[in-house]
Amino acid sequence: MSINEIIEKLNADKAMAEKYAALKDVDAILEQAKTDEFDVTRGDVEAVLSKISEKSGEISENDLAVVAGGFWKPIPPIMEGPLNEY
Repeated sequence: MSINEIIEKLNADKAMAEKYAALKDVDAILEQAKTDEFDVTRGDVEAVLSKISEKSGEISENDLAVVAGGFWKPIPPIMEGPLNEY
């Protein structure tokens, strides 16, 4: 069964999809796939997870720190005007 056929099966079977969604890493997914008699490779799983990550809008920890205020960029001083008097 190809990876696309497996994805179709997961889309059709909510309980099975939830079971796979709860798995924490590629090794766990590969182990479950073997138990379910799916013939997939590590590369297949990693490619699908990469596409899911791109579509889900996940951001890196660095991007999260920037959004959360973990990045400070000084505002350039005002050269002229009334605010410069303070």
